[in-house]
This record gives sequence, C-alpha cells and structure tokens, in this order.
Amino acid sequence: MVLTSALFITLFANFAFFRNLYATFASAPAGTLHVFSLGVALFCITVVFLSLFSFRHLLKPAFMLFFLVAAVSGYFMDSYNVVIDREMILNAVSTDLAETRDLLAPQLALYLALLFVLPSVLLWRIRIRPASAGRALLTRLALMAAALGLMVSQALVFGDFYASFIREHKVLRYYANPVTPLYSVYTFARKRHSLAGGPVQPLGQDAKIPPGDINRELMIMVVGETARSDRFSLNGYERETNPELKTKPVTSFTDVAACGTSTAVAVP
Repeated sequence: MVLTSALFITLFANFAFFRNLYATFASAPAGTLHVFSLGVALFCITVVFLSLFSFRHLLKPAFMLFFLVAAVSGYFMDSYNVVIDREMILNAVSTDLAETRDLLAPQLALYLALLFVLPSVLLWRIRIRPASAGRALLTRLALMAAALGLMVSQALVFGDFYASFIREHKVLRYYANPVTPLYSVYTFARKRHSLAGGPVQPLGQDAKIPPGDINRELMIMVVGETARSDRFSLNGYERETNPELKTKPVTSFTDVAACGTSTAVAVP
C-alpha cells in the first residue's frame, strides 16, 4: 500500500516538479538521466514519509488526507507554476472568498476526482490484514531503510549532480508534492505559534534626517510585489488591505511595466 500510494503520488501529482526539472536539466549532459534519478529520489522520500503513518488504524485516514493535499497542491502548482511554501500558506489563510473564487476553475474538480476521490475510494475498499505490532514496526523500518539506501546509492553515483542540485536549485525542491506543502503548513503553524501574543517591535527608528540637513530627504519604498494593484485599499479596493499605510502621507501608484498588476507606495 505504501509503495503503490507513493508511486501514484509521484507520477500523477508532481507534473510541476518534473516539468521544471526537465526545463532546467534536459539540455545538460545526462540531463534526462538526472531527472529520472530525482524522480526516484522523490519516490523514496514519499515512501519514507508515508511509512511514518502506515499503521493499521491510521493508514487510511492519513493517506486520504495526503491524497487531498496532493490534489489541491498539484492543481495550483500545475496551473500557476507556484510553490506551496510558508508564504503561500499565509496568503491562503489571509485571503477572502471573493479572491478565492478568482483562482478556482473546473480543472480543480478534475484534480480532486482523479487524485483524491478515486484513490481514496480504492483505498477504503481494500482490506488490510492485521499484524502484530512488532512485525508491523519491523516491516516499516525495513521499507524505510530500503528507500533511504536507494537514495544514498543514487547520491553516490551522481555525487556532483546532487551536490549542485542541493546547493543551487532550492526552488526546484519546493515543487515536491505533497511533502513540501505539508512541511510548509507545519512551519507556518510553528511560526504563528511562536509569534502569537508577542509584542510588535518597531524597526528602523534610527532612520532620521538631522533637522539642519536640508539637502537630503528620507524616502521609504514599499513594493506590493505579486499583490495586484486592484487589491490595494489605497487604490479603491473595498476591503481594508492597507490599514497602516493609509495613516501615513503616502503616494500609491501602479507599475505600468508590470501591466497594472503591482503597486508601489512611496512614503516621504
């Protein structure tokens, strides 16, 4: 069950992962072989991850949750070529229903049907034979050791490539589904918990212009980056998205070069 589920997720929920790998390495010497090796590594990582939850009463609900995460994450990564990191999780929990509707499409239902509903139904119908706790633990440990051993052997064979991949292609690793989205949820929850109830500390209070200096002025530029200009309350959006900036004497303008999709705010 672990091997079948890991293979299914690796092959069908990681199109963005393999697409970006192929675009990066296909033209390099032995590029296709390296992409295949990374696919095997992702399969091994998924096997290890699923093995942690593959005990009798936990397996089915845990795996169904992983199918759901893989389906939703796969849809957004395949459709918008984004990575589900901690910042993306923050964006997701901070948005509203109107903004969410803009991102939904009929393709999401197809992803849910094929990557979540179908494997979940098949999984639910399978009868799992009970085994003693000792035998179950030994089997899982053997499976995890085999997966880790295969990963290590690949790293030894393609040592230079893996060293370069780990050092220079961090973003590509973020496309691993569903390991990265689940890890991002964990780090997001951990970060929010550590900041909960903590006081807000002002920064840059020493950035001041001496009263006698009339030849220089201090300017702070706040760039909206991927935020759309029509989602800034400074630009007329009905939802209050800039509560702090509106209290300042700011000038908000749209970046024409970005086709009207981003906003810069100048704070004198």
